[in-house]
Amino acid sequence: MHHAVVIEAVRTPIGRAHPEKGMFRDVRADDLSADLLSALVKKVGISPEAIEDIVWGCVKQQGEQGYNIGRMAALIAGLPVTVGSVTVNRLCGSSLQAINQAAQSIAANCEDVQIAGGVEHMHHIPMEAGFDASPRLFYHHSPATMNMGLTAENLALRHKISRREQDEFALRSHRLAAKATDEGKFAREVIPTWGRDEEGRRKLLTVDQCIRPDTSLEALGALKAAFMPDGGTVTAGNASPLNVGAAALLIMSEERAKSLGLTPKVRIRSMAVAGVDPSVMGIGPFLLHTKHWNEPD
Repeated sequence: MHHAVVIEAVRTPIGRAHPEKGMFRDVRADDLSADLLSALVKKVGISPEAIEDIVWGCVKQQGEQGYNIGRMAALIAGLPVTVGSVTVNRLCGSSLQAINQAAQSIAANCEDVQIAGGVEHMHHIPMEAGFDASPRLFYHHSPATMNMGLTAENLALRHKISRREQDEFALRSHRLAAKATDEGKFAREVIPTWGRDEEGRRKLLTVDQCIRPDTSLEALGALKAAFMPDGGTVTAGNASPLNVGAAALLIMSEERAKSLGLTPKVRIRSMAVAGVDPSVMGIGPFLLHTKHWNEPD
């Protein structure tokens, strides 16, 4: 069996999905994707003609993210028309699914050189935009299962995860991200990308916008619950923010990497998926992880 390896991984800085302060507030998702594809090809120095397919993850496939945004981005980037492209959707796992799909194609000896990644512009196309669920869905599942904040509250109740534990975890995340940024640990993966600062000036951006290095446990603890006003524990401070950004990996077979003289960063050994009750959707990665590591050798 052929094995897939990751040659290079790049991303844009991550911006807030905010109409006045978001640094990509006037940058389209397809343009953001196209510029990142161009940057990845240039950084590696690979011939664009060598790329066989692009697998692009995107949840809200409408508007500027519609009509196969992976293909649109490739055409905007000026890649050869012979480079195929497909857009996939596994909700929050869409870009990971793109990586898995690319690796599976390489393992099956269908393609040798692919780009996998994804984009989401949660300001231009909010998660709830255009969603119209069948009433039959709610014969078995509450409408609340469509709200990630409420499913997080369900998990907090079920597993007795306190508000303080969540705030402490959030504080640790901000501090680690700020430290990594200050030490330049993201510099190799972040592609400087044009956008606007909070004052509206056009600027080449290199730093993620949602990191809060000045936050504290006291500040986080003062925030009100966002989804369950009475007794809730999930807030704007300990929940994931609404973001805008894109990421891309160059993936190829080990054999092709060797022939091109490229050194892999990662070898993809396995992959898996897990389905769970949508009312506790956030537990999926944990169950998958424990299942994998508890299996006998």
